[in-house]
Amino acid sequence: GSTAVGYQALYTNSSVDALTAIGLKSLYSNTSGTFNTGLGSQTLYSNDTGSQNTAVGYTSLYNNTSGAQNTAVGYNTLNANTVNGSNTAVGDSALMVSTGQHNTATGATALRLNTTGEYNSGFGSGALYANTAGDNNVALGYNTLRFNQTGDNNVALGYNAGEGTSSNSFSNSTFLGYQTGLAVTTGSNNIMLGYKAGDNVTTGSNNVVIGYDIETSANSASNELVIGNLIYGTSIDGTGTTISSGNVGIGTASPTDTLQVNGDLQVTESIVFDAEDEIASAATITINWNNGNKQFVSLANDNNTIQFNKFTSDKVANVSLTIIQNGGNMDVSTWAGVEANVDIKWPGGSAPDLSDGDNDIDVINCLYHVNGHNGNGEFLCTPSFDFME
Repeated sequence: GSTAVGYQALYTNSSVDALTAIGLKSLYSNTSGTFNTGLGSQTLYSNDTGSQNTAVGYTSLYNNTSGAQNTAVGYNTLNANTVNGSNTAVGDSALMVSTGQHNTATGATALRLNTTGEYNSGFGSGALYANTAGDNNVALGYNTLRFNQTGDNNVALGYNAGEGTSSNSFSNSTFLGYQTGLAVTTGSNNIMLGYKAGDNVTTGSNNVVIGYDIETSANSASNELVIGNLIYGTSIDGTGTTISSGNVGIGTASPTDTLQVNGDLQVTESIVFDAEDEIASAATITINWNNGNKQFVSLANDNNTIQFNKFTSDKVANVSLTIIQNGGNMDVSTWAGVEANVDIKWPGGSAPDLSDGDNDIDVINCLYHVNGHNGNGEFLCTPSFDFME
């Protein structure tokens, strides 16, 4: 049987069982809906065919007609829902104007302005308050993701995490910690972890910020990695298995090389280089040290010219060129820089004569630096001869 307590409760129902309506006009319009419970004035008032709904609180699920498996607890919860189901709203005005499905809102005004957004979960007063059409968002904590309207696939955990600003949206971001991502307006694809991490970011996207009160270089900065204001990355632009194009710095926020360390480097094991870059033999052989510090060439011509490229940035570097005799008696007549402001210098001022036996190996080790007097790039080179195979 069914239970009706209150003026015009279950007013339209004639034969459906398993209904409970307590309160003024609770389940007033029900005709064929089953297993519904309405507790409070005008709860489930418009419900006609919807089943397995529970409404507790003044006008909760008031406009529901055929939606099923909804739970609404609190004043005006799920008030506007009509045909969609599998929603849960607990707290004053939670999901008040929502017509979406598969949403969960727990806390006063959680998901209050949601209209068509689906698969959202908001836990905490004001969580996802302004969400209208955003999908697949998870917000846990007071005012988390409060102002995000149409952004999708966000996760926020912590007081004011990802709160944002009015009338703006962002997507695909994760905020974990007190006021992480607090000021984000349209920046998307951000990951921020720690107390106030990334709380300066507004329009910046694709950032990873980790640590206590850590920020990006500017509120519009994008593609940055910042860990504890010690480890920095630039151009963090890779997705899937694609390697990012940027650099990593330790102790420097603007690294210019793949890895740049500002400070001492202690290595307890060996530093191992990849295989030497092999340079094809030719009458004029260009060694571009920007391609690697270890290179080798097998000489197949006599009276060769070997020229060195200057490094693209001012730095100090140790480089090594291995020269193999392919047939013997192959010499280098000229050592020069590709650029006019590159000098190659030798002990005593004279370039060496190479070993002349077939398969003999010579190694040229150089220290590169920028001359402080004339600004030229200098290679200070020392040869080692006649390593025979």
